[in-house]
Amino acid sequence: MADDKWAILVRIPNLAISSDIRGGVRIERVTFLPGRKIPRLRKKLGIPHPLSEYKKRIKGSYPCWINPDSAYAHIFTRSHPQSDLTPEYRRINDAVYLLASSAYHRSVRRTGAPFGRIESTTNLCAERLMFSSGGDLYRGTKRVSPVGHYWINAEWREFTQHHFFPRLQAVLNGKGTVSPKWRYALRRAGILAGQSLYASRLADAFLCNMIALEVLLSKRGDKFPDALIERIVALFGWISGEDMKHWQDIITPLYALRCQIVHEGKSEGVRAIHVFNSESLVSNLLRTLCHLTAEITRKDDLIDLSERLKARRVLELPMRERPKGIRFAQLGLQEQYLEENDREDRLHF
Repeated sequence: MADDKWAILVRIPNLAISSDIRGGVRIERVTFLPGRKIPRLRKKLGIPHPLSEYKKRIKGSYPCWINPDSAYAHIFTRSHPQSDLTPEYRRINDAVYLLASSAYHRSVRRTGAPFGRIESTTNLCAERLMFSSGGDLYRGTKRVSPVGHYWINAEWREFTQHHFFPRLQAVLNGKGTVSPKWRYALRRAGILAGQSLYASRLADAFLCNMIALEVLLSKRGDKFPDALIERIVALFGWISGEDMKHWQDIITPLYALRCQIVHEGKSEGVRAIHVFNSESLVSNLLRTLCHLTAEITRKDDLIDLSERLKARRVLELPMRERPKGIRFAQLGLQEQYLEENDREDRLHF
């Protein structure tokens, strides 16, 4: 009927959700859950009849059916199946990026999207053929897709306890008292983190990270990169003993590279260390800002904090204005990993 509510289920390739994740993972209106749970949860999911009754209506072989071993995204809609479902699919797509952000800055990056795309299978390889003038042939292959499924399980739940994802998830699901605009900014930064993971080139990943930084820290009329540095120092200045130069040495080169890409189209200078450093800043910002939802309910609160601490720094007063409970997670990174990523980015692109 025209006013019926419909339940949409979309299979998410290369994602696996274990049975110990009760109720799946909800991000705003979208819930990710394993196919094996759908028959038992069908009424809650808006499916009134047993799935076997629906399957009887399908004549002949039809590959599109619920696979118990697959993961699905679920969302409700009032739109008819033959109408434009772009808003629903956009919601699901955003939720995929947000869920992918749970892998952001957790470990070294892997080639290929973690999950969610049709091409996110486990057997995609790039092939390279080279012919020498002396008649020799070289054939090389390299995997460009994940080795296995991205698992949402008890280990994932435990690991993300120290990550920004569960805090961001709580904010997006309505917890906390942040303003709608600030919630949207945190949401956009989370999506950009997921998009950074999906990026196949270092420069694309780096640009997503830098946009996320500006979404969280900047306002119209700011002087760059000074504003970014001041606001980073407002939260994390204690790490460097309130030494501004420490953060200038990190952020100024990153912003210069960002400008080269945006204004000149030059991305050759981006290296894995730039992706890693910008990713570290975004990850720690999201974790801190989603933790301090009582103290920072809108971007202006962060800017006001930055201005107060700047004044105390000029007057050489103790930094007592900074909220408590701020942490900064630093991952160790091997030089070999940096060199391999730099080499592969030039090789394939």
